[in-house]
Amino acid sequence: MPVHNTLSGSEVHEDKLISTAVPGDAGKVTTPSAVAGVGELRNLLETEIDQVTDVISVLFSDVTTAGSLYFAAPYNGVITKLDSVINGAIATADEKIRLRLGGVAATDSEITIAYFGSAAGDVDTASPTSGNSVTAGQAVQVQTDGASSGGASCIVTVFIRRS
Repeated sequence: MPVHNTLSGSEVHEDKLISTAVPGDAGKVTTPSAVAGVGELRNLLETEIDQVTDVISVLFSDVTTAGSLYFAAPYNGVITKLDSVINGAIATADEKIRLRLGGVAATDSEITIAYFGSAAGDVDTASPTSGNSVTAGQAVQVQTDGASSGGASCIVTVFIRRS
């Protein structure tokens, strides 16, 4: 069996540009060019990548204390989901976590962590429906109301779909 980069003539069904690749080409893909049957080795543009979703997590050392954590949006996108997971039980009252952009709460972005029966590993979710678009470098605020007690830590994961 021949080695792929030594194929020639009728053995080559499509030029993969392997023979001309250099270490600096790592991560590039072969895409069709303007010339029929000829490939082009290049990096894809962000606009050519569909539905890429990344996550950013923030840690509240004590979700039962009112407060906010911030991070900068790494790129333009839409926040599609928030997940929270507590690392211990909470007491007294339900805890609310909200996503705020420019000081305004995104619609349907509120997570409620129920105190009754709460335990480490409980996961709660919200799916914002509007007011959830971000631009690269924009401050994203994750806020707790501090209504509960118990001192449990909490990780909130924010899902951002690139746009």
